[in-house]
Amino acid sequence: MVGTPFVSGAAVEATVVSHRSGDKIIVFKFEARKRKRRKTGHRQQLSELRIGAIQAPDAVKAERAASPRSATKTRKPAAAAASKTTQE
Repeated sequence: MVGTPFVSGAAVEATVVSHRSGDKIIVFKFEARKRKRRKTGHRQQLSELRIGAIQAPDAVKAERAASPRSATKTRKPAAAAASKTTQE
């Protein structure tokens, strides 16, 4: 849901290239006149992605209609379909 402008219905195809650690971040806390110091740090875990394709909303609808899987799907009850969440 991030972007300007946000295009509803668009689809992005991506593959995970690798998982790695980011740059080291040092956190140093200091209180003056109290001889209090604390030094900690961390390395954030990152995932590198390769974007394969970005499809416009019209192309996604056309692809779903043309796919052979969509013709063989059975209809689910309305209660089950309403509770299921999907991410695109």
